Amino acid sequence: MRIVIRMAVHSPTSGVVKQNQHPRSIMADDTQNPGDGRQEATQHSPTPKDVNGSRAKTFTQEEVDHIVNERLSRERSGKSDYEALKSRAGDADELQSKLDKALQENEKLRSEAEKAEHEKELSAIRASVASRHGITDPSVLVGDDEKQIGEYAEKLMKMFADMRSRGTVAEQSARTGQARARRSSRDDFADAMRNTLL
Repeated sequence: MRIVIRMAVHSPTSGVVKQNQHPRSIMADDTQNPGDGRQEATQHSPTPKDVNGSRAKTFTQEEVDHIVNERLSRERSGKSDYEALKSRAGDADELQSKLDKALQENEKLRSEAEKAEHEKELSAIRASVASRHGITDPSVLVGDDEKQIGEYAEKLMKMFADMRSRGTVAEQSARTGQARARRSSRDDFADAMRNTLL
């Protein structure tokens, strides 16, 4: 922005008025008062043509109101867009939470299904091994695979064979997996004494 100061200088000898132009930050007309010899500075506001050498645009109140309303509506639409994005982000968080819960539930159900399938396979293996070894109740057999269950069945049958050879198994066969020890007369006497003294 360029401001021009116009100064009129009165020369007492020639009576000619000269005008000089100097760029300054304040516009002032310096005139000399012929009566007292003092210079007077008067200020005037720049006209629209004085600023940058072109005429400034003026707005009516309606135009200003229209511009302000447009900017306010853009600002409001920006806030509504922000609220919509914020709402979508909240929805996305909620959906992610639901997805995580569904994945956990799926993993739990898959684990339970695998466990049930494994147990079903073990039951089939126990039944097969029990029928091969002549055991009527396959639930007495333990192990995690066919090899372990087979080894346990062999040990069980060997133990029953040893008990039978010593006379411990009297009333039931070793094939049932339930052995009842034969009672001795000494055990019968001890039971009778306990019942009498108590």
